[in-house]
Amino acid sequence: MKWAITAFFAKPDGVLPWTDWLRMGLEDVLVLDAWTTFKQRSRAGDLLTPKPIDGAPIKPILGEDGRLPMLWV
Repeated sequence: MKWAITAFFAKPDGVLPWTDWLRMGLEDVLVLDAWTTFKQRSRAGDLLTPKPIDGAPIKPILGEDGRLPMLWV
């Protein structure tokens, strides 16, 4: 288990090193207030890699009253 955690933090998405991956996420938080990752999963449902994606074009879907639907809360 220790090696799996060490391997994850070495390259969280399998491509970028930890510092670059974290920088991309923090930049999205500071600029857009949206850290967005796509959780790539195996067929068994295990988490493979959290890939960072651009959070700018993503917006929540609001209900008729202008609030988030109960599914999102």
